[in-house]
Amino acid sequence: MVLQTDTSSLDRDLTFYDASTSPVTLCKPNLLLIRDDNAIIGCRLCCQVSFEEYQKIDAGAIFNLKSALRGSLIGGKFIPDVSVHMKFSLKPDILPNLLEHGENAEAVVAYLLALSQKTEPLIHPSASFVTSTGEDVEVEQSPDSAPPDLTQNEVDPLLQTESWLCLSVKQVQASNEVGYKTFWSYINPANLYQTVAGGEQILSGVAGFLEKWIEGNWSKAAEKIANEIIEDFGHSLEALVDESSSELDDSAGHEITDHDTNEPSSLFDIVTAFFAAEDWPVYQREGTTNLQLAFQGNNGQWSCYVHANETRQEFLFYSLCPVTVPVDKRLVMAEFLTRANYGLTIGNFEMYFDSGEIHYKTSLDVEGDRLSIALVRQLVYANVMIMDQYLPGIMAIIYGNVSPIDAIAQIEN
Repeated sequence: MVLQTDTSSLDRDLTFYDASTSPVTLCKPNLLLIRDDNAIIGCRLCCQVSFEEYQKIDAGAIFNLKSALRGSLIGGKFIPDVSVHMKFSLKPDILPNLLEHGENAEAVVAYLLALSQKTEPLIHPSASFVTSTGEDVEVEQSPDSAPPDLTQNEVDPLLQTESWLCLSVKQVQASNEVGYKTFWSYINPANLYQTVAGGEQILSGVAGFLEKWIEGNWSKAAEKIANEIIEDFGHSLEALVDESSSELDDSAGHEITDHDTNEPSSLFDIVTAFFAAEDWPVYQREGTTNLQLAFQGNNGQWSCYVHANETRQEFLFYSLCPVTVPVDKRLVMAEFLTRANYGLTIGNFEMYFDSGEIHYKTSLDVEGDRLSIALVRQLVYANVMIMDQYLPGIMAIIYGNVSPIDAIAQIEN
């Protein structure tokens, strides 16, 4: 299983509407369709919004940006007059509405633009809104005759802000990056509508989110976030468990269920079983539980390294960057990798300054628990996909004299 993305840019702004039918404008967003083999399993929007528009989204908890579901703010504070980069994911239950009108990014973009143009003339702009700091911000109203009123139910679900989940918020300032990730970024919304494997990933994501949240909000009322998470997602998770139980018998041919039924006992056996199931050739170092293998991505080929530590109950997977960083580029590369690491939910880049070697590492400590083939699959494919995504930026830093900010912008925007 290899996830791929199909990307297209909108050539004009896209307007959404909240529950009060107040317009929210995203400036020429990029649209990404996420594919698992040929099946489209997700849709994301990445865009820059004005600081004022972000204030509006922030104040109204628009795009499901609820305060209790935000990770800790890292890097300082947001400042006015600087645009804000935001990422959104379409709710999985709304995704079929989109796919009825196209199976590639260009067709989907064309449909969304046409839908937005059709809806815009029918909606009243709001007169004002109040930011989280209490500041009243005026929004200019049209001087023309009032168009007919339109309720939220009459707005297509694809243009309703409630149908989209904010994943992350970032502002690139003169000498720093400020931002945070949300609960949705940690769990991957598509997992809410999967069964066995999705359930494991949700639990892992929830744990990651709560860990980061506690780090930045230890002195705040933890009861508030617990209550809101239970209220907002309790029913979804209960349904997920029920669905997993009922569908387990029907999924005997599915790789994860089939292997989990007779799961090997040792870490190394589980890891080797995964690579065998994937028909992925590996080389074992004699007398060790270390494996070496190769991966061919869209942007290059590189070696990977696996270590299963039975004593410490740790599983580590490394992608080894195919090029080393020259001495005169290592400080610049360190900045690039630091910017790349910000916002990554699984794993991180490492660079050994003495040699210029770059690795991407994903790891898991399963002491007191058990490793599964599903978890190995998640860590391995997350690892190689991230290396493949950022490899062009690494090459641009080494060979193209591109600045870290520009290299990151080319990848993440």
